[in-house]
Amino acid sequence: MFKQATARCAAMAVLLGVGGVALAAQEAPSSADQPLTYTGITKPSEQRGLNFNGPGVVAQVLVKEGDIVKKGQLLAKQDDRADRADLKTLEAKLASSDVEIKADEAQAAEKKLEWDQKAEGLKKHVFSELDAKQAELDYTISVARKEMAEMDKKEKQTEVDAQNVKLQLRELRATTDGIVQQINIHEGELASNDPKGPVMTIVTNQPLYVDVYMPATVAKSFKPGQKLQVRYADDHTDQWTNAEIVLLNPVANATTANSSQSVRLQLENTEGMRAGMHVLVKLPEMASAEPLR
Repeated sequence: MFKQATARCAAMAVLLGVGGVALAAQEAPSSADQPLTYTGITKPSEQRGLNFNGPGVVAQVLVKEGDIVKKGQLLAKQDDRADRADLKTLEAKLASSDVEIKADEAQAAEKKLEWDQKAEGLKKHVFSELDAKQAELDYTISVARKEMAEMDKKEKQTEVDAQNVKLQLRELRATTDGIVQQINIHEGELASNDPKGPVMTIVTNQPLYVDVYMPATVAKSFKPGQKLQVRYADDHTDQWTNAEIVLLNPVANATTANSSQSVRLQLENTEGMRAGMHVLVKLPEMASAEPLR
């Protein structure tokens, strides 16, 4: 009797198993019914860590995290009081050069007049040839002195320009349009120019990049410039947007059972969505139907 009951239970289990498989086969959609999708993550199209050109104490931080900034915008400044004092000294020396040049020009004009007079007097035997030569020499020396003053002015102008550049290096400016993601320094703190520890990080989210991993056998059917459809994973409106392939990673990831390959898409971010969000990437019918080896 026990053997008969066991046989009946086994038969029922077989029937249930077969029915379950048949039911599952009936409910499972095929690749022909819906396109294959992969999950990707949005990333900034640019991410830049900014540093001052040299160490110094931060005097001002003019932005805060989350601010939208434009290329060239002043973000922060180091203490530049000593450099500005040096600039004033150099500018004063430059101004004195103008006075020296004017004095030398006046003296050269005076010496030229004396030379002309003595040259004319030499013809009338009023002055000797030695007097005329001495006057000519005095004029030549005065002209040379004026030229030296002009050269000295150029050197001082170069020093002023160099000091202005030094002051500009005390400023931290945005190198691209974007959003201030992180600020790692505050007023009164010493800022270095260590590339491993940027003072400020700016990201550009227009456009966004979408990085998605898919089997290499699928990725090989694509090429840069081709468009795929994407939508945000939490968007249930079923509205898809085109994104353009900008990079096919030339090195596949062989650590998985089926080698995977990363594909980067460029997505226009007209709605100002943030980076780091999950999106669905829908493949064309032919790519999704390609068998995986």
